[in-house]
Amino acid sequence: GTCLIAHGKDGLFLVTGGGNARVFHSNDRGRTWTVTETPIVKGRPGTGIFSIAMSDARTGVIVGGDYEKPAEAAKSLAVTADAGKTWKAGTGLSGYRSGVTYVDRKTIIAVGTNGSNVSRDAGKTWKLLGTEDLNSVQSRSPKATWAVGPNGMVVKLK
Repeated sequence: GTCLIAHGKDGLFLVTGGGNARVFHSNDRGRTWTVTETPIVKGRPGTGIFSIAMSDARTGVIVGGDYEKPAEAAKSLAVTADAGKTWKAGTGLSGYRSGVTYVDRKTIIAVGTNGSNVSRDAGKTWKLLGTEDLNSVQSRSPKATWAVGPNGMVVKLK
């Protein structure tokens, strides 16, 4: 998945769940780390952050929630505008989300077991994209956004 991502030449982000929903960030290929608390739900084994995506060096999104309660949307989304130093809670997802990706600077897709959501305004508002059970999503361009789900399901999102 996307709970550990490389960004730029030397940057790494790692997100966690369970007892803590935190973001670890390194600017030196993992030699040193900073850690940031987030507003994502935490405290039980099925809770926390499950995916992170960065649009650029400063702008990013994290998603998660409680995979044991997939329809529960509270505290499942947060955004950063300062390279992950702080995370602001967002709203609008339809439940727990296990994957997130930027399609372009404004379009973000988040997927989970009870469906997927799309934002076309950099995460301010979200709408339901579909109800398929999807686990992970990745985009390299607006023409190539792919998601995967159980039993070998592969979906091209348009």
